[in-house]
Amino acid sequence: MSSKKTHLRYQTFSALPTHLEAHLKRLTGEVLVHASAGPLNSWELSTRAISLTAVGRIEEALRVCDEVLQHAPNNLAWNTKGTILQNRGLHAEALRCFDESLRFDPSEAPVWSNRSNALLGLGLCVDALASADKSLALDGRNSYAWMAKRNVLIKMHQYAEAVQCLAQATGLDERNLLAWRNLGRALQQLKRDNEALGCYERAIGLDPSNSKSWALKAGCLHGLGRHAEALLAYEHALTTGGSDRQILVNEADVLRLLGRPIEALQVLERVAREWPDTAPAWPNAGLLKWELGRLEEASECFRRIVHLDPSDMDSWKCLINLSGERGLVNEALAQCDEMEQVVGQGLGIVFKAQILTDRGDPGRALGLLESAVQKYPGTVMLWILLVEAYEAQGRLDTAMAAAKRAETRLLHQGHAIDPEAMALLREKIQALGAKVIGP
Repeated sequence: MSSKKTHLRYQTFSALPTHLEAHLKRLTGEVLVHASAGPLNSWELSTRAISLTAVGRIEEALRVCDEVLQHAPNNLAWNTKGTILQNRGLHAEALRCFDESLRFDPSEAPVWSNRSNALLGLGLCVDALASADKSLALDGRNSYAWMAKRNVLIKMHQYAEAVQCLAQATGLDERNLLAWRNLGRALQQLKRDNEALGCYERAIGLDPSNSKSWALKAGCLHGLGRHAEALLAYEHALTTGGSDRQILVNEADVLRLLGRPIEALQVLERVAREWPDTAPAWPNAGLLKWELGRLEEASECFRRIVHLDPSDMDSWKCLINLSGERGLVNEALAQCDEMEQVVGQGLGIVFKAQILTDRGDPGRALGLLESAVQKYPGTVMLWILLVEAYEAQGRLDTAMAAAKRAETRLLHQGHAIDPEAMALLREKIQALGAKVIGP
């Protein structure tokens, strides 16, 4: 076998034209005319803006669009600028650009679907749906137009119709990764989790390095109770996409459900270190530390939560209960007062009255409640505790009168009532009635 004569190969691309052009002339008699290196025209500049956007050079792309629109505007430049602004969340400015683009050429289906997304960003669902339908009327085989319509239908909570749109999108373009992911999300909204899982697996098959697809698969498995598989998927998501706080929080929850609380806590502590203002990490870490008997550390977690979100009732309750469990009654009472100052509506008084009752001071608790229902007549739990306090003292007629007064006030207060609390109050009235009347 003869050896290859590599020295006869073309060493650079620049060496090709001389020989190939001569060969072309011998075969066809034609001569190539090279493009001049003059300035780009408006369409060439518009195309350059698209290319710059694709490689992430957004500011340059925006400058090129503005240059074109200043001297020789065209629909391509308006659409490109609108897309950039839309990606920045500037929906009103983007909508103006898409409208200008359509003024040049109203037959451009992709611009109508872009317009739909901008209108959706402004909360104009009916108009957005009309634009998506216009796009599909112009080009029913455009998978991105079907996805634009899906976005609107999801916003309108029309999940079954959204699934149909995404089925169209994936049927038209089986390699549309985003369509498969969105189809999975829509199916999950319809509680069709096993079908959704299949969609996420199709997306992963298209791009196994896509972190978002792995995270969606993990979340789906998590919801299905397949925790060991979910953990593996979360690890893939972290490996392919780097650190993501929500994925880490979800991974910690799976570890907890798998009976691995120490590892779960280590993950949450990492989240708290790297993203100290990430609210979901703190309650989960607090509950795990409480479960492990690390009460002081658990208290610090819940203290951090109420600092981040003073309206978080569950965290206030945990913080107060932890102080009680640690024997710090005065601290628990002080936290009730602090909660009342921050949250109001007598909710801090509810917890304080419960502590006083549990600690053998029902008289003081009763005084607090009698005063509180006058100040906050719309807080059902205050009335329930007051009724229970009267009942505990054997004052059944007074308890019944308070319960009836509460029911009347709450029904005429003119705003929404907590249905569970109201049901509890009515149970109290029924039980008191049986006691007062007797067997």
